[in-house]
Amino acid sequence: MSIGLYIHIPFCKSICSYCDFAKMVASSSLQKSYFDALQKELNHHKDDLAEVNTIYIGGGTPSAADQQDLVCLFQKLHELIDFQQVQEFTIEANPEDIHKDFAKLLYSHGVNRVSLGVQTIDPEALHLLNRRHQKDDVANAIQKLKDAGITNINLDFIYALPFQSIDKFKSDLDFALQSGVTHLSFYSLILEERTLLYHRFEKGELQFPSEDEEVVMQEILLQKTREHSFHRYEVSNFAKEGNESLHNLKYWTLSEYVGVGMAAASQIHSKRYHNFRTIRKYLDAIDKNNDGFEEEEAYEPMSETLLMGLRLTKGIQIQEFVNRFQKSLFDCFPFLQKFIDNGILIHNLGRLYFSEYGMAVSNQVFVQLI
Repeated sequence: MSIGLYIHIPFCKSICSYCDFAKMVASSSLQKSYFDALQKELNHHKDDLAEVNTIYIGGGTPSAADQQDLVCLFQKLHELIDFQQVQEFTIEANPEDIHKDFAKLLYSHGVNRVSLGVQTIDPEALHLLNRRHQKDDVANAIQKLKDAGITNINLDFIYALPFQSIDKFKSDLDFALQSGVTHLSFYSLILEERTLLYHRFEKGELQFPSEDEEVVMQEILLQKTREHSFHRYEVSNFAKEGNESLHNLKYWTLSEYVGVGMAAASQIHSKRYHNFRTIRKYLDAIDKNNDGFEEEEAYEPMSETLLMGLRLTKGIQIQEFVNRFQKSLFDCFPFLQKFIDNGILIHNLGRLYFSEYGMAVSNQVFVQLI
């Protein structure tokens, strides 16, 4: 069975006001120690890596790392992994980090997909989010990547931002749709408590779009992506045909993956666990055991197969559930029938999936699974 490999790079040049991921601004010596630790942990997982067919380097901001550290990491991956079976190799990047030589370097080491953290092109919103790029940086990054041979490009956006009008949202969406990329991610802003943005919200400094305005934004998003041949295949993800994220699909279909690096999670051999979430504890663990493991997590594959599978617009293949668990989906989750009866879920041609209306109110189903 093929598996995915996730590598976490926690370093950033500055901290975005909305982000609560495991990240930091760090000295070059600390970054070098971290990349050395990644190599040790990759060696530790050598046997599992033989089956890798997707790689995803996320963060943090991988593109903000020292270029030589990245090159050493890429060389280690080529040493341990058979790249002839790697279908997708993604790295996250900030638009301002993509220049001609860096794009060529990524391509030369097998990167064939780049996810650019755009969030918005509105200058005031970029300042509020503490982002360092501008609209032109995004367009230039896309062109540099294409010139280097990387044509599978995702743009990450956030909407329902503070002070964002419907017209400003339309400007973001129109830019994304006309950018010539193959994949779009549009996430509604979630205020996380351990962020600068939440602190400003608590002080009453921010004004957010109303619920009705956010619904209008969602409706415009669905309509315009369809018009431009982007199909919605997951709650917040849209792709040109054949350009769905193969790595992220592993998460949504509860497939196996290995996570390497600080705070990274793994799901393999019917277990799920995570690494230490602070860099000092992670580095200490690597020094002692060549492994960043902190603790095993609860893993309930039946309910999680349903929870994650329903995030996909195609939903759950019912016979696959039976084959996997030797149990009926509806015997395990009898509450599903009421959501079929009220039109939130659709049971058709052997699949269970949300109606378009149901996708908008999906939490009514999800709260019964958490």
